[in-house]
Order: sequence, then C-alpha cells, then structure tokens
Amino acid sequence: MFYYKMYGQTIKSSFEIKEAMPMEKQEEVDLFIEEAEPPQFILDDIEKGYYDQITEQKMWFYIKDSFLFYIEEGRYIRISNMGNNPNYILRNCFLTGLAMAVALTQKKFVPLHGSVLEKSGSALVLTG
Repeated sequence: MFYYKMYGQTIKSSFEIKEAMPMEKQEEVDLFIEEAEPPQFILDDIEKGYYDQITEQKMWFYIKDSFLFYIEEGRYIRISNMGNNPNYILRNCFLTGLAMAVALTQKKFVPLHGSVLEKSGSALVLTG
C-alpha cells in the first residue's frame, strides 16, 4: 500500500501515484484509491451505450477502451482497467484531475482550478 497527501486529503492507494506527495503509513485515511473490478450495474450501462452517471454521492465515468472510474461518497475511488494496453499516464491524469475533484465535491469541498503569478514577493491567484 502507498500513502499520500494530496489536495489536503490523506490517501491510501493500492498503486503508486507519482504526482502525489508520499507519506509514511497512516492510521486515519480520508480517501481510498484502488484498482478494482467495476460493479455489474456499470458494465450493464456501458453495454447500453452510456459513458457516465452522476448522483450526489456516486459518480462513474468511462474512457472507452481504457479506464473506468467509480467515485463514491468522497471516500473511495475505484479504477478498472478496461483496455488491452493501459496508459497509466492517462489513468493518473484523470485520477488527479476529474476523479479527485468529484471526490472533493462529494465531501462538500469547492474545488477550484487556478494559476498563480508571483512578482517581487507578491502573488496573484487566478481561478477559473
């Protein structure tokens, strides 16, 4: 198991996330990330031609022939490899972006995307 600090959350992951700050083993964890088989109801929806579904505490999205992400209650992100040639850069890009934003939103956080400009010790934050 791997432990990380990312977006103010203590994370326990079943795989390495190079984009996150590593930590020593933690007893209390805010978010669990694991590679897992998708629930059957999602596979049924994909078979019907759906690529995503969202409710207040559950969301899933499917990247065709690549990965399926299932985010639940802001506590769990489950990722399923749905392709023959997995691209782990793509997986981690969606994990650290959309999947984390959804998990934080489910916890009633307001995630904002932004950039910072710094000059002479002063900073300006631009959000979008």
